[in-house]
Amino acid sequence: MTREPQPLVGVVIPVYNDWPGLQHCLQALARQSYPSALLRVRVVDNGSSDWPQQPLFPLPVEVMRHAKPGSYGARNQAALGWAVDVLAFTDADCEPHPEWIAAGVKALQLGSAPPRLVAGRIELVPRRPDQPSLGEQLDQILGFDQERTVRRAGFGVTANLLIAQAFFHQLGGFHRKTRSGGDRDLCHRAVAQAGSLVFAPDALVRHPARGWDELIHKQRRIVGGRLSLADNN
Repeated sequence: MTREPQPLVGVVIPVYNDWPGLQHCLQALARQSYPSALLRVRVVDNGSSDWPQQPLFPLPVEVMRHAKPGSYGARNQAALGWAVDVLAFTDADCEPHPEWIAAGVKALQLGSAPPRLVAGRIELVPRRPDQPSLGEQLDQILGFDQERTVRRAGFGVTANLLIAQAFFHQLGGFHRKTRSGGDRDLCHRAVAQAGSLVFAPDALVRHPARGWDELIHKQRRIVGGRLSLADNN
């Protein structure tokens, strides 16, 4: 039985003023078990002011600039038209597990009719695991449960989302004019166009748990994103 060739995977990472987080993310990508010859990385700087004058990276990276505020527009700039087979989205403050790409690609290819989108597991990690703040504990309880989000709301967040590049292009990418909710909108449009979404527990990324101020900012951003999407429907 002939084994199908492994796809070329393009990782998209938008970043805004998080140079330290980006370095941790890229270091984790450098440790992926997936063949490095089949891995491409595009970092989209969304107007950061904290980069060093001569930035160094732990693996080959293509840096792009997207001056207009908004991470979804930044992701589109990197992903639309890119000559890769699979797009893997994560965030600059995430730390992908070494098996992240391999597990995500495997889940994308399972079955006679492969799912078009894969939402991987997200583990929230306090900054001080031995002394999590009340906000971080609340975020661990309520936030980023990808399995629950896929099951109940029918979408996966872009901290850990994989999709066939051809299907992403067919969908026209993310909604460009929203600051939040673009992942929900993309997944719902994908499923409406005969796509499917699955949860892959082995495709893991770790994400810092949020404190109170960050949780409040997140809620404001979510509400603003929903209003923006509603205005454009």
